[in-house]
Amino acid sequence: MTAISTAAAIGGIIITIIVLVYVSQYRQRAQDARQREMNALNEKLRQFKMLATALPQHFIAPDIKVLLGQRAIETLKRLGDLDKPDNIQDQIVEWQTYQDNAKNNAQAASGKQHINPTAIKEIRHLLKVLYRFIESQMKRGRIEKGTGAQHLEQTLFLISKVLADAHVVKAKQVLKEGRFRIAIHHYHDALAAFNPIPNNPLAQKIILLYKQTIKDLEKQATAAQEAKNISAPPAANTQLGAELDQMMNKQDTWKKKQAYDD
Repeated sequence: MTAISTAAAIGGIIITIIVLVYVSQYRQRAQDARQREMNALNEKLRQFKMLATALPQHFIAPDIKVLLGQRAIETLKRLGDLDKPDNIQDQIVEWQTYQDNAKNNAQAASGKQHINPTAIKEIRHLLKVLYRFIESQMKRGRIEKGTGAQHLEQTLFLISKVLADAHVVKAKQVLKEGRFRIAIHHYHDALAAFNPIPNNPLAQKIILLYKQTIKDLEKQATAAQEAKNISAPPAANTQLGAELDQMMNKQDTWKKKQAYDD
């Protein structure tokens, strides 16, 4: 084999190795990108499921539920293209049922439900997730701007109101025990929950209501304290009475002693 042939063979081997390394790196980058996309899709799907199951459904408007279902179905289909999990179709059917229920108004968009105070933090977190979801869909043109703005305003209101409601529940509990000052403190905390949205029209009526409630409780607290002061004898008189009783007892003892000595 000539020197030229040897050099060509070595060059061919080097080029082959370089191509193999490049192809291997390309495949690894593609696999990493695929895995990142799958992780992102699974995280989106997890958040969608939390909104549909863990968040009280009267907090989500029917049209947002329909859009939530649509986005979940699109996410599942993309996951199916990347990973082909066995239960994709079953999950798609579940989300289609969720959409149908929203369209048929099977779950009312309004109404009161009791919320466990221990769940307040999680519910507020989910409402923030809902806010970001609505905001992102507006940017993508999936929600009309005017409608989206109303939903965002409503969601911000709910984030504050859920916290305020928890303080009001505490206030009502201590009121049963006649602890007016502590109840007033809880109502002030309820007012503070609306500090981030003072101009929200949905919040303004409640803010006025809480302020009036605080005024009424202040009057009741003052009246209760005055009644307590009237019913309780002054401290000075009580002390004087105790001293007189002590003196009378001493005097009786002395008289008995004198009678005994006589």
